[in-house]
Amino acid sequence: MTLMRGTFRNSMQRTVRFGAGSLEEIGEVVDELGAKAPFLVASRSLVRNTDMVKTISDALGGRLVGIFDETVAHVPQATVLAATAAAREARADVLISLGGGSASDLTKMMSLGIAKGIRDASGFDQARVRYTPGEEPVVPPVSGDLIPLVAVATTLSAAEFSGFAGVTDPVRQCKDLFLDDKMTPYGVILDAELLKATPDWLLLSSGIRAVDHCVEVMMSSTAQIFTNSLSSDALQRLVTYLPRLKDGGRDHDDVTNCQLACWESFFALSNVLLGLSHGLGHQLGARCGVPHGYTSCVTLPHVMEFNLPVTEEPQSHIARMMGVHTELMTTSEAALAAAPAVGNFIRSLGLPTTLKEVGVTEADLQGIADDAMQDLVVSTNPRQVESIEQVVNILRSALGA
Repeated sequence: MTLMRGTFRNSMQRTVRFGAGSLEEIGEVVDELGAKAPFLVASRSLVRNTDMVKTISDALGGRLVGIFDETVAHVPQATVLAATAAAREARADVLISLGGGSASDLTKMMSLGIAKGIRDASGFDQARVRYTPGEEPVVPPVSGDLIPLVAVATTLSAAEFSGFAGVTDPVRQCKDLFLDDKMTPYGVILDAELLKATPDWLLLSSGIRAVDHCVEVMMSSTAQIFTNSLSSDALQRLVTYLPRLKDGGRDHDDVTNCQLACWESFFALSNVLLGLSHGLGHQLGARCGVPHGYTSCVTLPHVMEFNLPVTEEPQSHIARMMGVHTELMTTSEAALAAAPAVGNFIRSLGLPTTLKEVGVTEADLQGIADDAMQDLVVSTNPRQVESIEQVVNILRSALGA
């Protein structure tokens, strides 16, 4: 049942430019901020193998004061420290991310790191969200302004629409959450042209990450009519257009529909509590190096099954959106069909559906479960997670034969 009374908070994001060719408008977005010293963050492959950096530099009139091209997956602490030091030395006044979730999260952490003076590992410990099961989470406040961010997306992860970031602690082998509305990028560029260089596995799996957003938003105990409407439309667009991107399909309209769906899936996320699929994904990435999109591929259907006793109504709607003919079904029957439908959709894209396929073994399950129980979004799962054993059992069901 969706909430019929509540509060909706708009994010601090001001502008989204979308459509093929919109990257050329990045100079206008930076000008809105009055910035004079933009600093770019990207992966080495995008810097060396595409002309995106040149397009950005030209659109900015040659104003780039630096480029950090050592972005890596899951945002290790050492990468944040190195990138933050480079931006600080360049006296950057706006940070531009070029890439997917890792590049976006890295710029968020650079902005936070400069504001909070993070210069070593102890700084992360003081700034991270802390959660102990049964207690209220502790979210350290951020005082003062942060260096503004502009995000240029090359995947469908939608991380550029949030005010939180994950960073991997190499000692504890887990991913920590950092949260503040001021970390939300001021502007986003969704240019369909840029996804031509994105390999199928990354593009399609990041699209499943967006499916994960939609499903967990609709299953959320804090779902609202507005958030449900956005997520419902997003899910139907992804089901329609994401398969068209398989085998190198990059029609501009198909790509833009997927990009807009990902925006919808994340638009209202600060108003809705997520759950176990995202929490498991955080720790699968940190401990086992599983790419973000793949984590959703292998966990989402199993989390849906776990949540079924308390989410029958939303899952019955999800089944219909996934193409199940629910007209003659009861709500319970339709809800039972939702998780298999999602699993079949993932499989139809040629993506992994088991933990074994992404390199996770039985020996990893206990550590992943232990870390997940300290993850804030696991605490907000619609069905209460009562024990580590429950989490291990979900992971074991996802392990595969």
